[in-house]
Amino acid sequence: MVAKLKKCKGKTLVVCEATGGLEHDLVDQPHEALIDVVIAKPAQMRNLAKGRFVRGGRPAERTALYMPTMSAMRGNPTIAQFARRLKRNGKSHKVIVTACMRKLITTLNLMIKNQTAWGETKQMR
Repeated sequence: MVAKLKKCKGKTLVVCEATGGLEHDLVDQPHEALIDVVIAKPAQMRNLAKGRFVRGGRPAERTALYMPTMSAMRGNPTIAQFARRLKRNGKSHKVIVTACMRKLITTLNLMIKNQTAWGETKQMR
């Protein structure tokens, strides 16, 4: 483990959950190899694990919007250009799809508000 950690570029931090003393054997070697080691409280580790996971939202709506969004990312010039820009900026695929879903919802909300059809623009008075 220590050999692999030494090969990592940049600063490395090993975080280990406190287990009533059993963790000391695990952290001694990285510590001796001048790798930063932290022994965290079990409650902190649980909270950390609950964090890298996203919950909530509206799964039914998200599921219903996924395929139309994928189609819009390929066929709608505005959303396709938006998706390409996000990709050029290094965003992950999930972030791009979520942002395009939001853009699609915003467009649909404006269509309802202005009582327009898809692709139609309403003249402002």
